[in-house]
Amino acid sequence: MNRIGIISIFLVVIILISTSCASGVSQEEHERVINELNAIQGELASLQSKLTESVALQAQNEELNNRNATLESEFDAMQTKHEELSAEYDELNIKYDTMQSEYETLHAQYKDLSAEYEELSKQYEAAVEGEAVEIGEEDVEQALFELINEGRINNGLEVLPWRETLHTLAKKNSIDMATNKDLRYPENGVEWREVYWAAGYNSAGEIAEATHLVWENRDKYERYFLDVHLNFGAVGVYKSGDIFYITYIGDQIR
Repeated sequence: MNRIGIISIFLVVIILISTSCASGVSQEEHERVINELNAIQGELASLQSKLTESVALQAQNEELNNRNATLESEFDAMQTKHEELSAEYDELNIKYDTMQSEYETLHAQYKDLSAEYEELSKQYEAAVEGEAVEIGEEDVEQALFELINEGRINNGLEVLPWRETLHTLAKKNSIDMATNKDLRYPENGVEWREVYWAAGYNSAGEIAEATHLVWENRDKYERYFLDVHLNFGAVGVYKSGDIFYITYIGDQIR
């Protein structure tokens, strides 16, 4: 039994006692009891109000606890979802980096192929229009001499300096080949020399590569081009019609 119930019973008992004993009690004592009774009744009303308020607060507290539990559950679900999305984001980021790298590689390849395509298109248009691509004799000489020195470097040798007197002799021999329509080697005791003629190529680089490839596969390539005693060299090219006549000469005279 709660406190308010006990107080109520107590008040009833007091009222009954007061009624039964009213005839033997003085007026002053009777008023005092009445005042105490009124005070107790006021306290009872206050306690009753507080009890009602306490019940309401308890109900609100239970409601807040339920809402808090719901929010905690929702938070846990959102936290789990966040972790899943974070892992998915990391995975997508890795895929993006991989695709970005592949794209850059493909883009570089595309640029190279585009440049190659443009060059081939120009050559094709020139061929269709019947315009011959002009290839300079000096361009072939320099391109071929660079390949010769590249071969020496790859074999651990020094670069051959260009000597103009050797170029003059090589050029003369190429002119002689064009005049006689055959392969002729320089005379006057030239020890390091090689000859070739080329036709049907579209650039000085192609002629140089083809010539150097032929010379590389000949038996005397090491002696003529990779000899450690060589100090100078030169290439002489002469074009007659569509044919390039080519002569290389090396020398050790300083």
